[in-house]
Amino acid sequence: MIVHFIENIGAKVFNVTLAFLSVITFSLLSFLNILAPNNYTFKIKKKLTLQLYRTSLYSLSPFSLLAFLLGFIVVGVFIIIAAEYNFHLQIGTLIVNFIVNVFAPVFTAFYILNKSKILSKNEDFENTLIPYALSSVISTFSLSVLFATIILTSSYIPIFFFMHMDLHTYKQLVITSIEVQDIITLSIKSILYGFIIVIIPVYGRLHSSTTLHILRKIIFSVFFIELISLVIKSSLS
Repeated sequence: MIVHFIENIGAKVFNVTLAFLSVITFSLLSFLNILAPNNYTFKIKKKLTLQLYRTSLYSLSPFSLLAFLLGFIVVGVFIIIAAEYNFHLQIGTLIVNFIVNVFAPVFTAFYILNKSKILSKNEDFENTLIPYALSSVISTFSLSVLFATIILTSSYIPIFFFMHMDLHTYKQLVITSIEVQDIITLSIKSILYGFIIVIIPVYGRLHSSTTLHILRKIIFSVFFIELISLVIKSSLS
């Protein structure tokens, strides 16, 4: 029985390792495929343009409004927590660390995933990968920056009402709280997430995975990246 149990564990580890290596290989080949200029035919360019419009420009107004409202709600919660545990002096750092480093890239990635409709697509690899992946990376990066900017701007409203802070003090608080590593983290995460939310669905469709299974893999990948980011940030600080 013990031998059979060990064999089952070994088989599962082996299968997981093979699946992981398969995804990594597919991702690298896909990345090289995106970089190849010869792949950008007129059909691909047209689909890329349409995809960029659908995921970025077309949804810009509702996305901005959503970011504004979320900024008001999220920062309001942070102020309540800060008042409860006496973290008033750290409110700027808390907001920046959560909004810029975590919330902006994660929320934007899943927003783009929903808008791109790639989970419901059954197109072939050649016609799907380049326009969807490239538009996803560009849209996730640009909208993540916009999302963080709008939230940090709208955050002044609850801070003004609850903490009676003037605009100049708030601007100085945000500027001093944002570091270069925060901007780098936001950029790297948004680009990675933009790539992941396309590569995993395309890979899953090629291997006949269900939508729920694909979504689980995306959530796990995002969680794993956030965990690594937290470990790296803790080791550097």
